[in-house]
Amino acid sequence: MMKFLTKIPLLLAGIFIVVSCSEQQKVEESETQSKVKAIDTANFNFEVDPGTNFFEYVNGNWIKNNPIPDEHSRWGAFSVLYEENQDRLRNMFEDAAKKTDAEKGSIYQQMGDFYASGMDTARIEDLGYEPIKPMLDKIDAAKSVEDIQNIVFDFASQGLGTVIGMYVGPDDKNSSMNIVNMYQTGLSLPDKSYYLDDDERSKEIRAAYDKHIREMFTLIGASDKEAETHVKNIMKIETKIADFSKSKVDLRDPQANYNKLDKAELK
Repeated sequence: MMKFLTKIPLLLAGIFIVVSCSEQQKVEESETQSKVKAIDTANFNFEVDPGTNFFEYVNGNWIKNNPIPDEHSRWGAFSVLYEENQDRLRNMFEDAAKKTDAEKGSIYQQMGDFYASGMDTARIEDLGYEPIKPMLDKIDAAKSVEDIQNIVFDFASQGLGTVIGMYVGPDDKNSSMNIVNMYQTGLSLPDKSYYLDDDERSKEIRAAYDKHIREMFTLIGASDKEAETHVKNIMKIETKIADFSKSKVDLRDPQANYNKLDKAELK
């Protein structure tokens, strides 16, 4: 599993190579592009005064003709684009998985094997949690803050979520420079309010989350007593993190969230 995670960037690069080599797809995309209008007035609702409700004026007919599917909570043009991209990716992976004669080490072979490993649910069930056991053992062996830091760095290098989010992107005040950006993570529930609010709905959600954590530890062989201890510890840690986290409202202030530091200051 860990090896596959580290190969994802390579596989994604391979997807684009495959796409670029597909003349048939080039033709299909060219034909599609020629049919798509930059601004399609068929989506407009001309019965509405644009000065009164401009959103309805330019989107009214599109919304009318594209109701939200039952399995979605929201829907829009980008949702359609996303679904189309998912279909294309699935088709490419399925085609690669069918190539039994793909050269070993080739993009097709790697894509096919990667996809097959995720679709082999019987094998996944047989393995249980064994693929992640080395990671859990590493966490169990941590004895110091430095050990935890090393685990965070190790997991982050493999694309796994940790207590600190990090990415490289443009400096918000100098777009000509790419810099390391860090942001708060570490919470399993969506927002700090889920841990700190005392209304009945929040209490119900925390109780359900407690149950989920307990079941996860039971699945890896923990006794009821051990699982209960883990639940209390995890909730204590995450609640402490939530207490220090910024709220969603605070995170909407770009000035307050721009805190540029050099390496010495960051340390």
